[in-house]
Amino acid sequence: ARVHNNLGLILWEKGRTEEAKLSFQTALQLDSEYVLAANNLASLLLKENKFIEAKELLEKAIRKAPRYLELYVNLGHVYEGRDRLEEAAQYFYFVIQQGGQNSAAYVGMGNVLQKAGQLTAAKEYFQKAIWLRPENASAYYNLGNVHFAEKNFYQALSDYDKALKLDPKIAGAYINSGNIYFYFNDNKSAIEMYQKAVTVQPDLAEAYLNLANALHADKRTEESRTAAGKALVIYEGAGNKKRAAEIRKA
Repeated sequence: ARVHNNLGLILWEKGRTEEAKLSFQTALQLDSEYVLAANNLASLLLKENKFIEAKELLEKAIRKAPRYLELYVNLGHVYEGRDRLEEAAQYFYFVIQQGGQNSAAYVGMGNVLQKAGQLTAAKEYFQKAIWLRPENASAYYNLGNVHFAEKNFYQALSDYDKALKLDPKIAGAYINSGNIYFYFNDNKSAIEMYQKAVTVQPDLAEAYLNLANALHADKRTEESRTAAGKALVIYEGAGNKKRAAEIRKA
């Protein structure tokens, strides 16, 4: 089971998520008590916004290993993803109360507070997450999002840069960095950031659309149309008719 779990992590790192999922599932078939594989599979499902499947998996794992705190953190993310913020906060706070050393729980609580509009409190949680685990890329990224919301753009850029040095696959950090450069009329830097975003996550319609706008501002008309066309295909494929119609009209 451990071999399949480790293989799943390697495949996930390489972006082969379906194969990774199968590896985690195989690990669980071989050892139904292997909660680490259950948590990894739940984490992958969360990335795909499959909250119901993740919730069922996590609750089952918690019954088997009630002291494994990472399960509660992920369950908090399930409720956070479904905008059930009070329930999410309960799980994150429960983990924090168990000794206060879980950096991921502080990030989760910070996300909940940010969504609730409590930016100052959210910053404190992200900063505590970084203090506990300086290599926590997610904490830097989310701290950057708070500074972005506060229009403290230079600090946000610094946070995103730190996040990307730790984890160069955070597409949102590239997008928001691009948005900041575009705001300051630095089209070339914005284009570079958006291109990195779509390289990391090719199905990001928002990144292609922002790329199209930056290319248009840089007078690269044909490239702009190509980027907009890719955004259109993604929106249509996702059934987002409203956004697709807006692109067609532009």
